[in-house]
Amino acid sequence: MKKNTPEISNKEKFVTYFDVLNIIACLAVLILHHNGIVWQFSKSWSWRISLLVECAFYWAVPIFLMLSGATLMNYREKYSTRTFFKKRFIRTVIPWLCWSIIILIWKVSTGQITLESYNMLYIMNLILGNKVENVYWFFMTLFGIYLCMPVLANLVKNRKVLWYIVGTAFIMYSCFPVINQIIGINMSITIPVASGLIIFPVLGYLLATMELRRKTRFWLYASAIMATMFRYIYTYIWSYRTETTDVSIKGYEKFYSVLLAAAVFVLIKNIKWDSILKQKGKRVLHVLASYSFGIYLIHMIVIYYELRLFNKTTSMWSWRTIFVPMTYGIALCIVWALNKIPVIKKIIGR
Repeated sequence: MKKNTPEISNKEKFVTYFDVLNIIACLAVLILHHNGIVWQFSKSWSWRISLLVECAFYWAVPIFLMLSGATLMNYREKYSTRTFFKKRFIRTVIPWLCWSIIILIWKVSTGQITLESYNMLYIMNLILGNKVENVYWFFMTLFGIYLCMPVLANLVKNRKVLWYIVGTAFIMYSCFPVINQIIGINMSITIPVASGLIIFPVLGYLLATMELRRKTRFWLYASAIMATMFRYIYTYIWSYRTETTDVSIKGYEKFYSVLLAAAVFVLIKNIKWDSILKQKGKRVLHVLASYSFGIYLIHMIVIYYELRLFNKTTSMWSWRTIFVPMTYGIALCIVWALNKIPVIKKIIGR
């Protein structure tokens, strides 16, 4: 890898490969959420293909976290910590809370949720416990990472420490749990500074501010493919043995997830976007990327009505293929329309 690499310029209004990563991660999330059949084990080709999709697109959430690190860890060069938290609160916390309430009201009205009480504490527990919308689990992880940013921001000039965090997290939380599962030993060391999914924002910042040699990139891609194949084969074998979809090595922090997310990040970064796209094309990508957060907030509502209006089941091939871009398109149009309403625009996260 090359050492003396430039930092991301603060003068740039947007970085094209960030926008591309944002868009494809959004699409990957939709692909995974259209692939729910993977959790309904059956000895069929449909299930085998669904497992392949699950393994191949598992980088979706990690990429979003890597982008958070790549774009926010150097925030001190642009504004104060107070401003940082103010921006994050307005752009993520308020939209999450508002849409949690909206979805709760919608699910109660459609019979998806039955409230045991109208007590405010009970309702807040539903929201904070991700019992209103399961896919909103992501926000608690994201908010935790935001709270770590003032500490991580002080380390951006000390790359050795950042690599130490990544290396320690990868060994202790990405590799050891899988090794323990395979060979049947119980070896666990808790390292708070490297726990959870903190590896992704740190790794995202490091990879965004350095250039990997071609040979290094090749080994990263090869490692990601082999790691993904390992997860598929392991899960396939143990699922057939237990006749239920095996989740014993499942987890975003696992080594196959880290390698795959890093490979996708580096692959997209190293495409020569300037020679592929004109300035107008880059602007279009930037606008599309700005809608991803809103799409994430509402896409489960779109999925709910698609299943009913088009009389689809999650096991159908059409649901897992052509309905993915359809869901994206419908959600995109809704978010675009909502952004035309000044008050709503503030809670759609754009």
